[in-house]
Amino acid sequence: MTRNMTFFIKLLLICTLSSLLTGLLGCVQLQPYKTELQLPTLPNKWEKLPETKLQETVAPEKLPHEQGWLRTFNDAALELFIQQALQNNVDIRSAVARVNMAKNNLAVTSADKLPSVGAGIQASRSGRETPAGISRTTSSTYSGSFDVSWEVDIWGKLNHRVSAGEYEYLAAESDLKQAHFSLAANITKHWFNAIEASLQVKLAEDTLRSFQQSHEIISQGYNDGLNSPLDVHLAMSSVANSESRLSSEIIRRDTIIRNLQILAAAYPDGKLTLPSLLPDLNSGMPANLPSELLSRRPDIQSALLRLNAADERSSEAQLNRLPRFSLSSSTGTSSAELKNLLDWDTLLWRLATNITAPIFQGGRLYAAQQVAIAKSDEALQNYTQTILTALLEVETSLFTEPHLNDQQQALTRASESAAASQQLAKEQYAEGLVDIITLLDTQRRVFDSQRALLSIQNQRLQNRINLYLALGGDFADLNAKIKNTRVEKNR
Repeated sequence: MTRNMTFFIKLLLICTLSSLLTGLLGCVQLQPYKTELQLPTLPNKWEKLPETKLQETVAPEKLPHEQGWLRTFNDAALELFIQQALQNNVDIRSAVARVNMAKNNLAVTSADKLPSVGAGIQASRSGRETPAGISRTTSSTYSGSFDVSWEVDIWGKLNHRVSAGEYEYLAAESDLKQAHFSLAANITKHWFNAIEASLQVKLAEDTLRSFQQSHEIISQGYNDGLNSPLDVHLAMSSVANSESRLSSEIIRRDTIIRNLQILAAAYPDGKLTLPSLLPDLNSGMPANLPSELLSRRPDIQSALLRLNAADERSSEAQLNRLPRFSLSSSTGTSSAELKNLLDWDTLLWRLATNITAPIFQGGRLYAAQQVAIAKSDEALQNYTQTILTALLEVETSLFTEPHLNDQQQALTRASESAAASQQLAKEQYAEGLVDIITLLDTQRRVFDSQRALLSIQNQRLQNRINLYLALGGDFADLNAKIKNTRVEKNR
């Protein structure tokens, strides 16, 4: 064994023993930082609502927009429009970019745990010439190097850094799922708004024709000396108001359709083929919905993952205050001839163990640790707020559902009675039993009741979508799924 090799072995043993003694004598055992969850009390189940037959849901591993909640509306055109929007929507593409960014950040972080290897080749040429130009000398030098460095993760600091990157990557994936879900729900809402607006336009057109017919009859009666000028002016006023209402509804429909096209990243030309009617809500909500359904929400999953990532960052900041151990090795050679660059006779090598311990840095490491802990606390509050918001959304939608149903039934009866009143008013006005004000009032009542009925039908659909969003998807066939989840947790 050569003298250099003996020296190298002694140096390695001394450095290794120094590292171990420093860790045992100079440092304390630190526990990973973990935030204590202080969450609001969740109900065991939500209140019972009238049970009706539910449609079957699809496999839970599919994306939220592909679950059974969308199929409850039985609209193939809507589903196709959503699929196209998911491919073109700008926010979705941004979310995909953030997932790719988090994935590659994780790859960069994971590489810190591996040795760093580098190699290099340098070439130089120099010359010397006497002032009188009598002689000139030139020389060439070629050198090569091969370097290896590796930080020994004794305290697990790099493990915490990698774990934080993994949590952030998973959180970005959850954000993408939430973006899919939100876009699908938002498009569905705009879709139903557009259908309702189209129906309101049709209703306004029918109402305008009704008032125009009344105006023609009254004008003819005035020409025959049967009606007064007041009747004619009142009828004309109703026609003008109907024309204004029609223009307003057309503008509203156009605005909604253009916004819907923008969600799909399509040119907003205002031209879109829509179903002729709003869908009926044949499915109701099951009784005793378990609060565990909230765990399906991608935004809640993302908030929890970011809390875990913040805790890992806090643990890493805590360990940054401990000594750092690293191994480095370098090998190189230098020669005047390129062909001799790999000559083993000229090979030089070096292997070293480095120990660096922070002694005084003006409180920078302590402050950095406190910043990381504050970010963990912020992530905890965001997580708590996300759950509170979810609870509010669920409770609001559940509370609103039966009242909207009662309101729709009442408006249905009101619309039927208004239509009957209008028919009677026409007959009695023709016989001179009622005045023009009564006739015009019954016509307005028909319009108002039908307009309100369309609006409440859409509100029920909007509320149902809000409930799907609040619960993270459909609620059909989930009792078995929740039961299986509990069994897995108990294991």
